[in-house]
Formats: sequence, C-alpha cells, structure tokens
Amino acid sequence: MTSDQTDAAEPTPDRPEMPDFTTTVDWHAAPDTCLQLMADYARDKGALSGMVTLYMPWGIATGLVISGKEFFENAAQRARDFAATSGDEMQAKVAELYASAMFDPFAAADVNKSMDDELHQGHRTTTKIHLKNARCLMAGTQQTITHDYLRIQLGQVTAWAPGSLDI
Repeated sequence: MTSDQTDAAEPTPDRPEMPDFTTTVDWHAAPDTCLQLMADYARDKGALSGMVTLYMPWGIATGLVISGKEFFENAAQRARDFAATSGDEMQAKVAELYASAMFDPFAAADVNKSMDDELHQGHRTTTKIHLKNARCLMAGTQQTITHDYLRIQLGQVTAWAPGSLDI
C-alpha cells in the first residue's frame, strides 16, 4: 500500500468507525396489523380477501383487496397493450423492456415473501395494500375517481372499515 492509499475498513480521525445499524419500530406509527394481515393473505394465497374502505388524509378509497402479484401483472399488461395499439414497432419494444424491467419482477409469485423473510427476520413488513375496482373520493370534492387497480401505502391509512362504501 502506498502512502496515499488507505484501507477503507480502517477508521481515521476524519472517518470514525460506523456502528452497526439497529432496527427500530415506531409502534404508534406502524400500519394497522389487521390491514397488514389482509395484504399478506392476498399476497400468500393469491386470492381476493374481501372488500375494504380505507380512510387517508387525502380522502377515501374502497375496493377489493388483491395480491401485489395481480396488481403488477395488470400494470405490465397495460404497458404492453398500450404499445400494441399504437402500431409502432419501436414503441412496442420499449414497452416490453419497460414492463419486463419495472413490473414483471414484482409480479413474480414469491418475490415479496422472500424479501420479507430475508431482510426483516420475522418482523411484519407489508407496507402496501392493493385494491381492485377501486373507487376514490378526494377530500373536499364530490366526484368519484375510479381505478381498475390501486396500490396504497398502509402507513397513510388512518382508519378503515370492512366492506365497500357506496361512493
């Protein structure tokens, strides 16, 4: 080793030794355990686990709880369908690359489960819930917005109710 090279693992006065990171959980800000279980059930069984109404700071969303696999399969298919209807061969190739890179890996059956098991050693890690045939009502409006599929961050849900709200 020359005088201007240093060992990256060796602490120096301007680069002190870094402590190991410790996982912490803010139990009061953590997503609702029951909603996490619903999302887990849909993920693990690949089956619909029921209608739910979610309340968030931005408004209300209601729909059928589904797996992330179904959500991402739909997103990939929509990208491919859009390009196919354009008739442009280059756009179709780009859409295929986009769908296969952005959505197909997440649609793989066990990708989320194995990531949870490996990275979080048994801590509940589900952070998103997926809805099919979602209807949303934004705060301060009376117009319903519909989505065939919707992905919502569980940490943003402040209240929920089983079943569908007629919005």
